[in-house]
Amino acid sequence: MFRQLWVILSRVFDNWKSSLVIIKPETVMGLHRTAFKAYWRTKCKRSGRPRISAKTIALIKRIHKENPLLSPEKIHEQLLSLNVTDAPCPNTIAKYIPDIRKAPTDKQRQADWVNNKLERLHLMAKHLDI
Repeated sequence: MFRQLWVILSRVFDNWKSSLVIIKPETVMGLHRTAFKAYWRTKCKRSGRPRISAKTIALIKRIHKENPLLSPEKIHEQLLSLNVTDAPCPNTIAKYIPDIRKAPTDKQRQADWVNNKLERLHLMAKHLDI
């Protein structure tokens, strides 16, 4: 396309070589690429979920701090009851609250179970003289 442009311009303007002393075709093509990128960058809008305001994020963290057992769904319901206009969905709320790790239970871990079984097998083999 650019080659055709230069062919047409060279036929229209007899004195075109003297103009190219300052501006080369590579320069024009580079400027065109830059302008094209800038045009589409301004024309295209950002897609995806709308941004959440800092006040809403702070409110989510405060609600979670006051009652850490609330699920993201319940926090979402509280935000709606407080008439927050940009209340995010529960999945988004979950990003802003820290994970709660449960304390280890009295159940054996799998590695402990395997070790206990190996000890018993070892004792049985020793007892049977295998």
